[in-house]
Amino acid sequence: MNRYRVYLEAVGLTTRQADALLVGTEAETAWRSLSSRTLSPLPMMGDEKIAKVLEAHKDFSPKRYDATIERLGIRIALRDEEGDIPYPESLRVLSNPPGILFVRGGELPKHSHAVAVVGTRKPTEYARRVLSSLIPELVRREYTILSGGAYGVDTLAHDLAMRSNGRTIAVVGTGVDRAYPPENRGLFEKIIASGGSIVSQFPLGASAKPYHFPIRNELIAALSCMTIVPEAARESGSLITARLALDLGRDVYAVPGDIFRENSTGTNGLLESGEAAAIASVESFLRALDESRAHSTNVEAPASKHQSVDTSDPILMTLSENPETLDRLVEKTGIPLSELHARIAELELDTVIIRTPTGHYAIR
Repeated sequence: MNRYRVYLEAVGLTTRQADALLVGTEAETAWRSLSSRTLSPLPMMGDEKIAKVLEAHKDFSPKRYDATIERLGIRIALRDEEGDIPYPESLRVLSNPPGILFVRGGELPKHSHAVAVVGTRKPTEYARRVLSSLIPELVRREYTILSGGAYGVDTLAHDLAMRSNGRTIAVVGTGVDRAYPPENRGLFEKIIASGGSIVSQFPLGASAKPYHFPIRNELIAALSCMTIVPEAARESGSLITARLALDLGRDVYAVPGDIFRENSTGTNGLLESGEAAAIASVESFLRALDESRAHSTNVEAPASKHQSVDTSDPILMTLSENPETLDRLVEKTGIPLSELHARIAELELDTVIIRTPTGHYAIR
């Protein structure tokens, strides 16, 4: 695998800057000729940033970097060329998909089998009871549980998935060779040992920086077919994840909470605004989920449905074959995401198609 793209981001280039640098240039050539002349035209590249990148480039040892990758068993997915593992297709709908994904541990799950669970760092006993009932059932249905590896709901979700003999993935805002918060180092090692993985788009050695976490949240939303928020305050970062998931056409669920508790203001706000569907009970949610999955896997639609499909509409033609997620519709129809959002909304209003709890669209 050609790792020169990896080295470019390791010395401080962002995804956008590396993309701009590599227009019409091979990564190895760009790496070997890195200079003020090649860096200065790049976006958001001032003199101070150029100096930092060139200093890091001078001190960088590809041999040491590669040795760390091998020692920790890290595999790399590359957006624009073949890597150690396939690049997740669900990330390609992002406006700025990461050029690199570092994976330490087991395999990444299929998008349709990944559920994000995010929320407050100080969950109440109520949230713990909800997740203790919900996560084992999701694991039993072979869903992988994704979260951010932080305190609170994140840690609880990872731990419950492992206790249920399921797989879990921590998407982190640091390099996969670091633990943040440091107290969760043991949790991350357990995740890897249990067959799960630690995932990041940030280079090895990257520390936790405030601006990393909204980027991490977008990755969680994009890798998952749905996002569940059991408990969150109004200013919780988990609401960013929920709204990013909505922007990507994913389903979002929230658990109604005590109206007098600060920890429920965020989740109740998602429900009040209509941004999230309510998990009114674990049983009803699971029943709807099971019905949706049964519908999504039934590719033999009634003959009358196929006969009534408008053959001039690429969306309906695609859905006449199989239910699909939004990112797969973008890929299969070639329709830009913004235009597809508008067209999907029209078809839903006309009750021609439905969106299922697993994030698939299907013809009614």
